[in-house]
Amino acid sequence: MAATAWAQQPSPPAAAAEAAIRARAEQFFQLQVDKKYRPAEAMVADDTKDIYYDTPKFNINSFTISKIDLMDGNTRAKVTIMAKVKRAVPGYGFLDIDAPATTFWKLENGQWMYYIDQEALVETPFGRVEAQKGNGAA
Repeated sequence: MAATAWAQQPSPPAAAAEAAIRARAEQFFQLQVDKKYRPAEAMVADDTKDIYYDTPKFNINSFTISKIDLMDGNTRAKVTIMAKVKRAVPGYGFLDIDAPATTFWKLENGQWMYYIDQEALVETPFGRVEAQKGNGAA
């Protein structure tokens, strides 16, 4: 039993990576709660900053980090938060609802950076959606 408990403990590099990503994600999402999207931009990976500018930002009232999955030798991570969001519910008005959100992070120049998975943008419940190739004619 002791061997099983020991085997489930994260390795020291994984534990350090998880602590670093947790601190960085908490900082990023607190800026989202505070609606300070420009300062949060400094935590967005360069290759997805344009997408960050062009897409709606997180509109959350509070959050907790519920899960961190380290990947690719602790250089990438999926961070799942439970966000409190306000939604209109017919017959009840506006209610605070807990909604999970999974975000992607990668290590760049020693810093954890939020990034938008461009492959996930084309995935739908009906399969992968590819841009139409054509000459632009209607």
